[in-house]
Amino acid sequence: MGVYSAIDNRAVKTLSAVAQEFEAGIPIRTCAEGKVMFGGEKLGVQHLTASYKVISKWMGRVYVYTWQFFLVDVSFPSNALITLKYSGKIGGRKSARFVSKSADVKHIIEKLNQDKKIKEICERIDFETIHIKYIEEKQSWCVEMRPNYGDFIWILLPPVFYSRRPNKKEVESTIQLIGQLSKYLGNASV
Repeated sequence: MGVYSAIDNRAVKTLSAVAQEFEAGIPIRTCAEGKVMFGGEKLGVQHLTASYKVISKWMGRVYVYTWQFFLVDVSFPSNALITLKYSGKIGGRKSARFVSKSADVKHIIEKLNQDKKIKEICERIDFETIHIKYIEEKQSWCVEMRPNYGDFIWILLPPVFYSRRPNKKEVESTIQLIGQLSKYLGNASV
């Protein structure tokens, strides 16, 4: 049994508890090996999962709640990356926008940035990151989202465990965002 086994087990229980908050809108298929698999077909996505990305610190660990899903697109021309960025003053009004260095995704970025629902959700939830990556070899989009809810934090001294479950509005907004993104990325090359 490793040093972090008990902490990892507690984090997995927290992951499962956070994922269950979404079960009314997205059915849970499996929960194993630190990953929760949802049935994302209703939202138009494949392999919808929730898991933790573990960041080890000197006196603790941070388990960052991460959503990931895929959308098949066989006709997109090349690898590309779209990222969510925020601008504005700290503590003041912030503005969310999607950006990319790839010219191939300009039309997708325009659609995402013009969608009032997507912008409203991204500004309300405050994501650490949203990465939308086209992987040419897999002929699909991979979307990875890290919201500001669901993380599990463990500190050795003083011994502290902390996690924040999403509220009802964050649950509804996350489900809506996944559906909206699938609407634009499922036909991205059109």
